Amino acid sequence: MFFFREDVLKIKIISIGRVRQSFVKEGEAEFLRRLPPSCHLEFIEIDCDKFAKLPEAEKKKKEAQELFKKVDSGAWLVALDGQGKQLSSEQFAGFIRERQNSGNEALVFAIGGVHGWDKSALQKARLSLSLSAMTFTHQMARLFLVEQVYRAFSINEGLPYHK
Repeated sequence: MFFFREDVLKIKIISIGRVRQSFVKEGEAEFLRRLPPSCHLEFIEIDCDKFAKLPEAEKKKKEAQELFKKVDSGAWLVALDGQGKQLSSEQFAGFIRERQNSGNEALVFAIGGVHGWDKSALQKARLSLSLSAMTFTHQMARLFLVEQVYRAFSINEGLPYHK
């Protein structure tokens, strides 16, 4: 069993684009409901439709700029990226535990748009994380990520969900 401080870990999942599928919203709501009081998780959607007609590189820069507006100074930024580091659920739980034990830093997961993140977002992130070698829509990435956050808290608290 792991021992860690019972501070509330504030997590933001920021994504480019909106979730439109009801089954994704329902799944997210279910995992939000299950999270323990030691985790406060919120979703932030960045609408970047106004950049839709820009060239890919410029669009990615604008999306990164919009992300930076939503990330508080001192927050621990994790950029989801297909080329990022892959962690097992147990390793991810350890990462969550470390962040929870570190104090009052907020933890921000950033899910990019169709073309991924601009290099400025990847450079600013303290961790570049891949959920899988497969490619997912940002909606599915959000659902998988919130499930893994719930799983991490379950592992850290010795709950049977992970088994």
